[in-house]
Amino acid sequence: MVNSKLAAQYTPGDIIQYRQGSPRGQGIPRDTVAVVVFANTKNNQLAIGDTLGVRLDKGQSVQLSQD
Repeated sequence: MVNSKLAAQYTPGDIIQYRQGSPRGQGIPRDTVAVVVFANTKNNQLAIGDTLGVRLDKGQSVQLSQD
C-alpha cells in the first residue's frame, strides 16, 4: 500500500487530484488537478503546478501531513 502523504512516493510529472482541496488553507481548490514539479523528501513537501506548468502552490511547497 502506498502512503500518499509521503513526498517520497511522488516523482516529477505525477498527477494529483485534490478531491477535497488542500489542507490548512494552502489555497488549492477542491477538484484541482496538479502535476508534481519537485518532491522534497527531507521536509516531506511537494512543489506542484497545473498542467501548463504554472505553480499552484504560490511558490511555497505543499506540506504533506502524516496524520
